[in-house]
Amino acid sequence: MQQLGAERPQQGVPVGEGTLVVGSRYGTIWLLLAATGAVLWQHVSGEKLGPLIHTGVVIYVPSYTALSIRKPADRLPPTPPPAAEEGPRLQPLHSHPSYLTALSARDGTVLWRREGWKPPGFENPPLALAGDVLITDALAPEIGERQITALDRRTGETRWACAAGEPSGYARRLLGVRGGRVYVSKGGLEHYRLHVLDARSGEELWTLDQVNWGVTLSSGGKLVALTVGDRSAMEPRQLILDAADGTVVAEVSRDSTVHALTDDGIAYLSSGRYKHRRTRAVRLGDGVELWSISEGVPGEMVAGHVIATETALYAGQLTQPQELAEVVALDTRTGHLLWRWHSPAHLLSLLKLWGRHTPAIVVFALAQARRSFISAREARDRSILLREVIHGQWRRPGALIGGVQLAADRERVYVATNLGLFAVSASSGRLRWHALPTRDLSPVEPALPLEE
Repeated sequence: MQQLGAERPQQGVPVGEGTLVVGSRYGTIWLLLAATGAVLWQHVSGEKLGPLIHTGVVIYVPSYTALSIRKPADRLPPTPPPAAEEGPRLQPLHSHPSYLTALSARDGTVLWRREGWKPPGFENPPLALAGDVLITDALAPEIGERQITALDRRTGETRWACAAGEPSGYARRLLGVRGGRVYVSKGGLEHYRLHVLDARSGEELWTLDQVNWGVTLSSGGKLVALTVGDRSAMEPRQLILDAADGTVVAEVSRDSTVHALTDDGIAYLSSGRYKHRRTRAVRLGDGVELWSISEGVPGEMVAGHVIATETALYAGQLTQPQELAEVVALDTRTGHLLWRWHSPAHLLSLLKLWGRHTPAIVVFALAQARRSFISAREARDRSILLREVIHGQWRRPGALIGGVQLAADRERVYVATNLGLFAVSASSGRLRWHALPTRDLSPVEPALPLEE
């Protein structure tokens, strides 16, 4: 198999349960010790990364190249006629080369690698683990074709595949995988249908019409929250369903956003509008509100940056106008604020944090300045240099560009940013360590070993 570049681990350092994986905007992957942030090895691919999966033994990496490929329609294999309910199919033309790579967690060597095609769109290649299979929609056999594929996690061989509707378009097809079920969206621009499949066989379990904007799954996959209604409708319905058969468990008010669900029927959501929004916990069985607090205390709950553990609800965001990474921790039983942490805001605090990394960061900053001079000279545009000097990040070294990604275990909360990875104590909110300070890790969520 092809080895794309891996550094050997430090001798005598264990891997597995006490590690985590992070990936950069530019395709490099690192395995770190969770307790200290020490780098065990790195793997360089140069490809855009999707969500990483870490089992403790193997790390699965979906990726794609940014260069789009176009294949003439007359060179594509014949497409079978569509079923009556699918409507006419469009001939696929554009796609991106995509890959799924299995790395050894011990030393980063490649165990196997699958190649395929990622349909056009703005999302990264999705990937999820369900028992002994990996679920993805980025490995269709022909350019542009949309299908959901289940791969054997040990060998990368295809177990089953199913069509994902129209081959073109930007809509997300694989909405989620949990509890042994795969959630797939099929349909056109205005009309989507949710198909729930058995992860082991690909057999369809149940469907639901007019499902929009993705799904939220409970911690073990027993419940699913989704929005139902035509996309042109002014007031779509938000439902929480039993994932086993699609029966309705509860309906959520239209001004609410569901951030997390538990298998025992607790929904954590934000309700209201603008300055009057509040975060609350609701018991779905009888609709009782367990607690409710003003979002002036926990800060804005941003969908996609909220994670729940057994004891705490963590919300990650960028503060305004400082543009610092902030994490707020709430007690899941009472809603009380446990702690609030934000990344260092000033140069002196950053220098203290960087410590022995300071020389490398100075070299990095000088290299950035040199690139600005070269760009201004080649473009014969002094405004480039002026913009970097006056508005560059050196003026506000703590300010972040882009978003934040969170992961958490019992000991720490891990915050991936474009200024590296921060590890914050889950009990006190104190910063424990800061790793890879010159690396942009903001697009990829850190991956901890899965509990199987």
